[in-house]
Amino acid sequence: MKTVNEVCKAAGVTRKTLYYYDKIDLLKPVKRSGKQKAKLYSDSAVDTLKMIRQYQEAGLLLSEVRTILNQPEKTIEILLNAQKRLFEQKQMLSEQILLLTKLIEEEKSSL
Repeated sequence: MKTVNEVCKAAGVTRKTLYYYDKIDLLKPVKRSGKQKAKLYSDSAVDTLKMIRQYQEAGLLLSEVRTILNQPEKTIEILLNAQKRLFEQKQMLSEQILLLTKLIEEEKSSL
């Protein structure tokens, strides 16, 4: 079993992040111990946290990560959908940048 501090240090996350994941049922402690009911995590919690962080860095939403953790058979489907969403966002951003560039040029020419 690992304490909150041990898990945070090993996975490179803050206590706040770990508590938030607990709150939204993404990563729950295995048990509570002692007078203050300290949260204890399984040894695999660090690996799970690292995987969660990797998925987030790749652009997945926490709801998508939760589905992957709870239904691993849907991983490919979720990853493909996230990739499609990100491509669409990229296209929209490219169009916005072009429009802004045009507006800037119009403003410069009117000076």
